[in-house]
Amino acid sequence: MEKYLIDTNVFWEILCDIAGVSAAGRRFDTDKIKNGECFISEITKIEIMSVMGKYARGDQGGWQLCNRMIKEDGTRCKERYYKTGHKKWKNKQVAAMRKLVMDILSGKSSLFQVQILPVSNEVIVEAEKFIYYAFKYKFASLDAVIAGTAIAYDKDHFIIVTHDSSFRRALLDEGIHIMKEKESAAI
Repeated sequence: MEKYLIDTNVFWEILCDIAGVSAAGRRFDTDKIKNGECFISEITKIEIMSVMGKYARGDQGGWQLCNRMIKEDGTRCKERYYKTGHKKWKNKQVAAMRKLVMDILSGKSSLFQVQILPVSNEVIVEAEKFIYYAFKYKFASLDAVIAGTAIAYDKDHFIIVTHDSSFRRALLDEGIHIMKEKESAAI
């Protein structure tokens, strides 16, 4: 049985799939993942509440000023672009998703089982080593803790599932298995 270490962005994808909620970026075979042995870091346990909060609050969207530097002399773009938003979730939907998350995290859910891996001193040591890939690839510092979790808990037996392309490249450089997008096989 495959052992998946699931990053926050894919954990959210799985939660939305279970709840029947539309989520952007569905790029993995969530049924294949759910049929494996699934793990998350304590970091993901915390981050998932922040992601849910983003949907609960909603986002108006609207016109934004570009302001990117477009010439070497420092000239800035004066164009605008439209950023789409999303409606604030209704309280009932937020409560249902919170219950689903809490049931899964506490092990009470029959819909999806996940084991939470503690952030130990060894995880931190490995994350401190992995963060040096940030000189080559752009990824978040908490992603280094996810990588440190895989390394500390036996990187040869985990397949990390994440959408973050820069993080994926750093994981491959480290020799950590990742799940291919759209196809459902480890590389």
